Formats: sequence, structure tokens, C-alpha cells
Amino acid sequence: MRDIVGFTLAETAFVLLFAVFAALLAGKTEERRALKQVNGQLWQINRLQQDLNSARQSTAELSGQLAALLPKLRSRAFPSCAETGKVQGWLFTATVRGRDTYDIDGNVFTVSDLTTAYSRQLREASESSCRQRIRLYVGDGVSGEEYEYAMRQLAQHFYIGYMGSK
Repeated sequence: MRDIVGFTLAETAFVLLFAVFAALLAGKTEERRALKQVNGQLWQINRLQQDLNSARQSTAELSGQLAALLPKLRSRAFPSCAETGKVQGWLFTATVRGRDTYDIDGNVFTVSDLTTAYSRQLREASESSCRQRIRLYVGDGVSGEEYEYAMRQLAQHFYIGYMGSK
């Protein structure tokens, strides 16, 4: 007996069963592929999590090492008083005008004059094991030799911030 499009009821049932089986098989194949992809992504996530934990551990170790080294990074023998937190700002700004000649706000000083004028600040810095900061400019017409000499003389007493030409 041919009921549906020339097929018997049994043939139609067989075709429908085969279609359902093919659909289920295709779905199962897609499910396996999706599970395989998810498992690959989970593996990548776990690997990235391990890398992140390792990087965090390295960061913590490096932060600890940096914290231990930080005090040593400052000028150990004579740090600036600003660096140690004893004072803020600059003690004065000078311009080198010659071998032992410094201009501060239009007044001319020698190293001896400066150490006398700032003796209290120098003494306090010495008691605190630091040096007062000064800004030092190079005046017009000052030779490299004169500037270097003047700078070395001041560096015996002050922490110098080199400012360039003025």
C-alpha cells in the first residue's frame, strides 16, 4: 500500500527515522566540536591564569626587591635634604660668573661668602646627614674650566641642581 508520495508506510517511517538519526548525528557531531572548542578555551584560560599568577608573583618579588633597594638608590653619602624629607625646595639659585664668583639676586658671592651667609642651613644639613639643594646656572662668557671649578667648589657644601645657561 502506497500512502505517502509513492512510499509505503514502513518506507516512510524508515526515511523519517533515518532523517531523525541523521539530524541527531549531526547535532551530536556539532556538540562534540563545540565541547572540544570549549575544552580548548578552558585549557587556554587555565594556562593564562597560571601565567597571570606567575606574573603576579614576579611582580610581588620585584616590588619587594625595589622596596629593599629604594633607600640605596638615593645618594648614599650626601643625599639632598629634600630627598630625605628634611626640607623642601631650593636654598638659593646662583649663576656662575667666574672661577669663584657667583651671582645671587644681583649680589656677588664667593664660596667663602656663601658658606658664611648660609652657615645655619649648612650646619642643620650636616646634623641631618644631608646637603641643601641649590640651582646653579652658567653665566654668559664663563668658560667650561671656570664653570667646572666653580661647580666643584660648591659641590663640597651643597647638592647642586645643574640648570644650564642663563
